Amino acid sequence: MTEDQQTTNQCPKCELPREEGKEFCPECGYEFATGKEGAGPHEFAFPAVEDAYEPSGKTTVRAVLLMLLFGFLAGLVGGPLAYLVIAIAATIGAWIASSGICIAGLAALVIAIGAWLIAPAVLGGVISLLVGKAAEIGKSRNPTDRTVIALISGLVGFGSFLAVYYFALGPDSYDSFFDLLKLGWVLIAAVVVAAAGGAAEVKPFCEECEEWMKRHVLARRPIRQEKDLLDVLNAGDFEKLKTFPADPVAKSHCSIDVWHCGCENAQNYVNMHTFQHRYKYATDRNTRQVTQEDVVQARRVFSKAFPHAQVKSLLEMPSE
Repeated sequence: MTEDQQTTNQCPKCELPREEGKEFCPECGYEFATGKEGAGPHEFAFPAVEDAYEPSGKTTVRAVLLMLLFGFLAGLVGGPLAYLVIAIAATIGAWIASSGICIAGLAALVIAIGAWLIAPAVLGGVISLLVGKAAEIGKSRNPTDRTVIALISGLVGFGSFLAVYYFALGPDSYDSFFDLLKLGWVLIAAVVVAAAGGAAEVKPFCEECEEWMKRHVLARRPIRQEKDLLDVLNAGDFEKLKTFPADPVAKSHCSIDVWHCGCENAQNYVNMHTFQHRYKYATDRNTRQVTQEDVVQARRVFSKAFPHAQVKSLLEMPSE
């Protein structure tokens, strides 16, 4: 086969066979007409699957107490800090507005509104992070408890923010619809972000040895191997994975990971995710310079439990 035929019959970037009439490679997004990398839409070849691991729902008194302690402390301390950030941003905005520089008023408005938008969301994120850490330390496998406690902690954070807000501004702090709108956003952002983080995926836990499992991530494989990799995983013939060459710098790639522990009787979990890397191209009107914005999407295409003895060969393979 000549080089021209090879270019015509397969994607020159990921070497996937090219389908007739296709403008873009469905795997890596290569645009055949222009040679642009990752320009096409995300087209996943296989459907997403659910995580094979299902939390047992068990928890401990220690976990609940730690989640309440971490969450409430984060809310009580974070609420005033969020208000402090907003107050500092307002002061900076006022100084910029009075400086007389070009578009000073617009800059001041952006800073003030940005602080109101970002600070409450960060508050909720910190609460969810600490509640999640407490759940891990206490070995809680109950996502519902974690979500509820994170939500309540978000309310505590809003309450502490509201108390400082009222103390600093007095009764006049609620005298307009705009004030209520801002406080409503603080409530929604803090609570929703905290609860969403609390509902985040829990890593697998071994009920045999009562320890969190460890994750072993294999070196990435090129995305063109996706179908063959899935065939091997579905067959459970993991020794064959050694025949697939790794590509540690591949942007669009397949990633296989194993959640495991040392228990011989434990179920271990093997997952594969497909990562598709794309670019958004934009041309500057003045300089005509083309810029690229990275866009990556991932999908879990395989997840299954296997006996510990069967995954030992995977644990011996090189990791990322």
